[in-house]
Amino acid sequence: MITTEKRFEADIESFFLSPAGGYTKGADTYDAKQGLYVNTLIDFVQRTQPKEWARFENANQVDPVRKFCTAFNTACETEGLLSVLRHGFKHRGLRFRVCYFKPESELNEVSITNYQKNVCQCIRQWHYSKRNTNTVDMMLAVNGIPVVAIELKNQLTGQSVDDAMRQWQYDRNPNEPAFGFNKRVLAYFACDLYNVYMTTQLKGPETTFLPFNQGSAGAGKDGGAGNPKSTDGSYVTSYFWEKVLQKDSLLD
Repeated sequence: MITTEKRFEADIESFFLSPAGGYTKGADTYDAKQGLYVNTLIDFVQRTQPKEWARFENANQVDPVRKFCTAFNTACETEGLLSVLRHGFKHRGLRFRVCYFKPESELNEVSITNYQKNVCQCIRQWHYSKRNTNTVDMMLAVNGIPVVAIELKNQLTGQSVDDAMRQWQYDRNPNEPAFGFNKRVLAYFACDLYNVYMTTQLKGPETTFLPFNQGSAGAGKDGGAGNPKSTDGSYVTSYFWEKVLQKDSLLD
């Protein structure tokens, strides 16, 4: 039986890092000022758009990496991260993509290859700030960009999803670069052994969470609140990471 929050966290990470999950373990150093895993993002751009990067580097011979991050952050400020992820951004005549999505047709080999070059990473105990030593239990990044943050709780240690929601409301500063609305993390989750809740914007104590459960009878079926009981010994909330946040599902 699971008895610690760390075990719960480790089991979720284990799925994410499996072939079925599709993620890799975060190895880069997080730049809290830029709100990015800079090396991961730059490496992705260089591998997928070498000609555009060469032109950018030629035009910005002094500290091109910092200037690219500034251009990216400016685009997020003006257009929003969701738009930048979906459509890329333009900088002085150059268009860059920071994520590629799965093509509808298998015939487009270039699109398939670029999609496969996306780097989705799972980071446990994410140190998101330069101002303090706080950590978020788990974060998922796409090509070095934090997009999903999760606080995990375990009833067997005396805490529940309610404690996770309060943590987001009272212990996480919405003014952190990592938590800017539609600039970095796009979805904040609170998850325990039985329930999942979500919000898209941190507003301190006014943060509002909505249930992210399947219903007592299962997804798409009439039933009450919550989730179906597990019949095979798996976690009741395993659908959340095995289906919703699995790499291809997340990017879809």
